[in-house]
Amino acid sequence: MNTNKELIMGLDIGSTKICAAICIINKAGELSLVSVGTSISAGLKKGRIENAEELCDAIKKAVQKAEHKAGIRPDRVLINLPLYGVEFAHNLGFILSKEETGQISKNEKNECIKRSGNIYKTSKQKILHVIPLFFKVDGTVVKNPVGVFGSNLEVQTHMILGRTSAIMGISNILKNLDLHISGIIYDPIAVSQIMLTD
Repeated sequence: MNTNKELIMGLDIGSTKICAAICIINKAGELSLVSVGTSISAGLKKGRIENAEELCDAIKKAVQKAEHKAGIRPDRVLINLPLYGVEFAHNLGFILSKEETGQISKNEKNECIKRSGNIYKTSKQKILHVIPLFFKVDGTVVKNPVGVFGSNLEVQTHMILGRTSAIMGISNILKNLDLHISGIIYDPIAVSQIMLTD
């Protein structure tokens, strides 16, 4: 099978079923579904990897089915993370705007969000998502600070942290299948994107 950089595979690792979906990404960044492969899940217990070999075999079956239907093989995979060990935290980020226009820039917004992720975490944790809840410019709450006049930017974020061991376990399994993780998403976030987006 040919490897195509415009292809990506979504891999849903569930407690009862493994689902692999191959999609084509067009120039506009839109996805078109090409094929789907499924298998019965194995090696997981309440989201925790109990048997890596069994889980590897289950993932391999789903991936092979999707590849067989599509006739192509992506080398990039976007996966959801099993629920085991996921933790949550809130934190604030601050930045003093230095824009000559006096307006908050997009880069400053992004940097403020990034700074909110500077929290204490152990080597057993990895930040998966940093989700802005609200912004303040000079103490006033705004939906989007970009273009707003002011100097003091603040953001409160909701962070989702996963266990490093779980991430490494899934990563090693996929490496054994010659697949490389392009991104990781917390399962409820993926579901919300589907349910709440037109």
